[in-house]
Amino acid sequence: MFNSHVVFSTVQQSRGVQHCSTITWCSVMFNNHVVFSNVQQSRDVQYCSTVTWCSVMFNSHVVFSTVQQSRDVQYCSTVTWCSVMFNSHVVFSTVQQSRDVQYCSTVTWCSVMFNSHVMFSTVQQSRDVQYCSTVTWCSVMFNSHVVFSTVQQSRGVQHCSTITWCSVMFNNHVVFSTVQQSRGVQHCSTITWCSVMFNSHVVFSTVQQSRGVQ
Repeated sequence: MFNSHVVFSTVQQSRGVQHCSTITWCSVMFNNHVVFSNVQQSRDVQYCSTVTWCSVMFNSHVVFSTVQQSRDVQYCSTVTWCSVMFNSHVVFSTVQQSRDVQYCSTVTWCSVMFNSHVMFSTVQQSRDVQYCSTVTWCSVMFNSHVVFSTVQQSRGVQHCSTITWCSVMFNNHVVFSTVQQSRGVQHCSTITWCSVMFNSHVVFSTVQQSRGVQ
């Protein structure tokens, strides 16, 4: 427990939890907002480092800039994400070091329609988007669920590879195992995440190669 908030510490290989390490995330207040700083090894938190994310206002929106080591924020660097409008949607472009944004680079993510769904393709350096590459994620149906396979460079999707994530049931919960190259799923490997109960909460432990979890 940390400030009446449950913080999960590092993962232990033992069956019990009494030997868990006490690595915790220290909390620091910043503009009435809790900012979690870096991880401390000590059991108490009064020596937590005060690394915080400085806030910078950008178009009435709070943009968090780079991390500062100092306790105050008036010396925060002003690295911000410049905004560029694209089809009435704000796309954040590359990070600029300057205080103003009128020189922001116009790297944008080009949009490509795929089955009436907007897919963002590769990043272009040009100011316009009519030359956007058409890299799309091909969709493959798996148990009535859309699974996105590998990225194809072609304009169509009929040549998409059929890499899918095989599903394995575990305690009536679908666990996705390793990726298979085959079109079917009958040869999927059965790597599953074993579950361990911790204070009436399911914590997933290490990956097992066996079909069972014993």
